Amino acid sequence: MAGVYRQSFDDTSNAQETEILGGTDQTKIGNIGDRLKVDASGTTTTTTEIEQPTFGVLLQNIATANNKSMFSLVNASGSSVKLKLREFRLINTQNTPVTGVIVDIDMYRCTNHSAGTAYTPFAYDTTDTLSGSVTARTGGTITGEGTVVIRHWDMSSDEWGSGAQDVESNDHMMQMVIPSYTVLPKTKPLTLNANEGFTLKCVTNTTTGNFDILCVFTQET
Repeated sequence: MAGVYRQSFDDTSNAQETEILGGTDQTKIGNIGDRLKVDASGTTTTTTEIEQPTFGVLLQNIATANNKSMFSLVNASGSSVKLKLREFRLINTQNTPVTGVIVDIDMYRCTNHSAGTAYTPFAYDTTDTLSGSVTARTGGTITGEGTVVIRHWDMSSDEWGSGAQDVESNDHMMQMVIPSYTVLPKTKPLTLNANEGFTLKCVTNTTTGNFDILCVFTQET
């Protein structure tokens, strides 16, 4: 038998009694004796989602080339932070006529990079500061490149324009609104601990095509 709630008045003091009666032996559960403990302060606890410092880096009109590191992000050895990749986009921005090809672009892990052109990531909240251990480049010399392909994309390097719709103009629209990589629910994002990075490598022998590359990541201590 389930517990029963009872409200009555004491016969001698006319004081109101409010209690819950136990389901088996009708023991009073309330503000008496060995009572069921509840939050007596009336306070509430609010749970909020933690927002980690968020940074983005946008590279515009990056040309393809054979075995070129089109983009790399590195968290240097000795770093006190870890990075988590939240969103990644590859967008075809080729507008002038070219004889395009299908470009194979692979993502690999690496340990470091140098040379090339450095890019400074921007903070989503200007009060957040990016660790000096974190660097981004295009055309960099990659150290410790892995052999496992983490992600692979086949991208047309042909142009798209404002005229009649073609495959590339449709692709461009999709690339603008749908990330090339995003974090799925209940999964960990691609993570860069100290002495870890990733490189986005063009593995097709071509110089046609230009791409915008957007990378969004969070920094945690």
